[in-house]
Amino acid sequence: MIPFWVWIAVIVIAVILEAATPIDLVSIWAALGGACALIAYFFGANDLIQVIVFFVVTLIAILATRPLAKRLTSFDATPTNSDRCIGKT
Repeated sequence: MIPFWVWIAVIVIAVILEAATPIDLVSIWAALGGACALIAYFFGANDLIQVIVFFVVTLIAILATRPLAKRLTSFDATPTNSDRCIGKT
């Protein structure tokens, strides 16, 4: 049986990894999947169900929010007057 602290460790590691990468969303979805697997643990789900819940929730969260997250975190470079001088002497 997977102990509950494994899912807590997954959540904590995913959040720390997310905090270490401030610009790009990397692992917040794994934290959500870990939280759902932890909830499944508390409802008495067996190990296989917990792992399936983790992967399914993580995958659904990625597929549902990744395009939106990419669009919101992409930054366009604003050209300035000095950009016209690149490559000139």
